Parts: sequence; C-alpha cells; structure tokens
Amino acid sequence: MRGFYDGLTRFLDHVVEQGFLKPAQRANLLVSTDAADLLAQFARHAPPPAPRLIADDER
Repeated sequence: MRGFYDGLTRFLDHVVEQGFLKPAQRANLLVSTDAADLLAQFARHAPPPAPRLIADDER
C-alpha cells in the first residue's frame, strides 16, 4: 500500500531495540511489497510455540 505500514514496521523495530519486544516476536510480522512474495512467506512461516498462560490444572 505504498508505504502505509512503514511507520508500523519502524515502530516495531524501535520497540525491539528498546527491549520491549523480542526479535522472534517481531519476526512474526511478515512484510513485503509483492503479493506473491508475501504468500510464499505465509507458506514458509512457522510461528514459535507460545507459552501457556494458564496451566492445565488451573482450569
């Protein structure tokens, strides 16, 4: 979208630099200006496992 999300990606890079977001979490935002490339990124992407917030015995 002609740079519409550039500010968001810069902000997230800054948040990583400041230590509020882990680089692996930042890597979950897939970015491309080419639709075919973005679809290929979706096909390859495997998000890291998320830790459980509530243990099974707490439910």
